[in-house]
Amino acid sequence: MFTVAVLGASGLMGRAILDILHERNFPMKKLILLGRENGAITIKEQVLNCIPVENFDFTKVDIVFNATNKEVILKYLSAIVEANTILIDKSDALRLDKSIPLVVSEVNYASAVSKTDKIVSSPNCVALPLAIVLQAMLYKTKIEEIFVTTFQSASGAGHRGTKALLEEAKKSFMSTNVSPAYFDKRIAFDILPKIGDINQNSSSTEELKVMSELNKILPHKIKINITCTRVPVLVGHAIDLKLKCNLSKEQIVSALKSMDIIHVCDRDDTYITQRESVSEDKIFISRIRKIGDVCSMWISYDNIRLGGALNGVKIAEKLLHLDN
Repeated sequence: MFTVAVLGASGLMGRAILDILHERNFPMKKLILLGRENGAITIKEQVLNCIPVENFDFTKVDIVFNATNKEVILKYLSAIVEANTILIDKSDALRLDKSIPLVVSEVNYASAVSKTDKIVSSPNCVALPLAIVLQAMLYKTKIEEIFVTTFQSASGAGHRGTKALLEEAKKSFMSTNVSPAYFDKRIAFDILPKIGDINQNSSSTEELKVMSELNKILPHKIKINITCTRVPVLVGHAIDLKLKCNLSKEQIVSALKSMDIIHVCDRDDTYITQRESVSEDKIFISRIRKIGDVCSMWISYDNIRLGGALNGVKIAEKLLHLDN
């Protein structure tokens, strides 16, 4: 049995981690919720107390799940390292650090994580499912280049993103002059083709994250052409993926089905939306087409659970040898 701390427990990702820890019967003798201040969190009708992380003694815990941002975890990283505590980090603080493994449980845990690793980073919520889908394909064919468009929900920006969408949508029914509540432009009833800042080569920071992280996770480098967009959906991301391969449609379906975490809708008249993927622990793939040598598919998934929280808990299970 382990003493577990969740840093950022009151946020969307933190709450999802708590849900999954309980659903998977993670062996906890004590669960500690850490936040900026004292408070209470209700999880499945159970009220849990949250205590301030400031001056917290990390030697009291065996494992920390970080669901906060880069700035917060870097502030407490040295204390966690000095305590010799396991850290599963969902922020982007350490993902590209060469000394820290960036892990997708189903893809590269065995090759990336050593017995001495105490810190493991979990990927961006787009890079993670893409790594799984591409790995399933790579077992059967070579992939040199992919073309990706993402449709990322407001929850990818946390509570402030979902609050902005709801506020703007409500105001839009009463006025045509609605100011952006959080994003650069109004998100309600529109699509924003930019997530993060734009850099010198005209890519956004989100696009650069996905490209860099995928090429750290996968066994060989792939050329990635990607446009990330924010869409007026509360929870659930979707990805349009196109790539060249020498497999037939039937072989593509078979390759994708080889991963238990992938659910393939192989009937042409069925598809899974972003909303339908919420609260599910599967990557849903539909609209699979093979035209010439180009394969296209529609990928939908819960960006909070599947895109982050579940992978973190699975990594912890492997580190603690609970998956045997």
